[in-house]
Amino acid sequence: MEIDGGLAVKVLTESGRTHARVSAGELRELVERIGGAGDRFLVVRRIPDRPRVFIQTARDEDGAYDVQHRTTTTAVGHEVVAAPASAGLSAQWDGDPGKAIDVTPLEWRKRLVG
Repeated sequence: MEIDGGLAVKVLTESGRTHARVSAGELRELVERIGGAGDRFLVVRRIPDRPRVFIQTARDEDGAYDVQHRTTTTAVGHEVVAAPASAGLSAQWDGDPGKAIDVTPLEWRKRLVG
């Protein structure tokens, strides 16, 4: 959800920089640049913050992205697990609020210009 032109999120980078209320385009740019030394992951939190609820993404050495949603409530976790099915994806989660939800198959690609 965008508020006043920015998403209601706060993005934390590995280098310690914080970006608040970024646009969707700015978030895409932050994600696409992941992979360099000192810039391997992002953590995204809602504004206002909900403790221990966040999305994180990192890039593997082979260039693939790993995306995880973390939450402390099982109800939200079950909603997140059910959502990927509508997009033809599968999600695995053991029901532990402290554990990651793995979404597969997921292959992030840069947008083609054309």
